[in-house]
Amino acid sequence: MKAPLKPVDFVQAVLLRPRMYTETGSYYEAVAFLKGYLSGIQGGGRGHHSDAPWFEFLAWLPERVGISEGRVLVRWRERHEDDTRAVGTLLALYEEFLNTRDEAGAPPS
Repeated sequence: MKAPLKPVDFVQAVLLRPRMYTETGSYYEAVAFLKGYLSGIQGGGRGHHSDAPWFEFLAWLPERVGISEGRVLVRWRERHEDDTRAVGTLLALYEEFLNTRDEAGAPPS
């Protein structure tokens, strides 16, 4: 018997399958796509992704991974030997953030 499908938010979908959303699926393409797309949606107040917790995640991430200087997403990539590992571990951290957020009683995205 197959496990039931688990709903994912937009950020998870992009990080799970970056080649579906970008030309080559590289770490920098996926991150740039997320930042641009979600900034556009948020700025325009349109669409169902406007409440994505991506920007809360970006505020949470530096302390969690011990990167105090700016450009945390660039520094994160520099810590990994390849894009696949960088994307995969970023996804794991994003899911950790969502779980922490859910446990704290934040509204679901």
